[in-house]
Amino acid sequence: MGPKGAKLVEFTEFMKTLQVQKARILELQEHKLTQTSEEKLNDISNKLWSILDNLKVSATETQLVAGSKALHHVLPNLMPPIDREHTLRFLYGYNPTYGSDEDRFKRILPCLWEIGSRNKSTILRWIGRGFHTSETKVIDNAIVGYVKTRMKKVDY
Repeated sequence: MGPKGAKLVEFTEFMKTLQVQKARILELQEHKLTQTSEEKLNDISNKLWSILDNLKVSATETQLVAGSKALHHVLPNLMPPIDREHTLRFLYGYNPTYGSDEDRFKRILPCLWEIGSRNKSTILRWIGRGFHTSETKVIDNAIVGYVKTRMKKVDY
């Protein structure tokens, strides 16, 4: 998880916050990012954010990256994993100005939804091949590949 590694909370603490979110997670269980209508996207984004905001994975202030990766394993077809090195760089560029985690998430999800919606048939063909385990992981893998091959790393 990045060059510095993640500072995670104790597993028991994480499990407690996950259990508190169980009903909200189950409510979203059948949803898929590429099959979500544009009209429902805002509602789903708000519900996902509510889970992320209350799910404590990282010992740091920011929960977006660690939380999205953990929630991706629970809601793999709806919650894309988000990381700094690829996802945020792809969407924000080399020297991004970030807002709060909530602001970033609510800007990121519609972008990833747009990619998924426009490329649904291609995404569905890739599921089950190699590391392409779900719709959102296919999108994530495409972003990682794009960043690694098309965006040169810039040292500041």
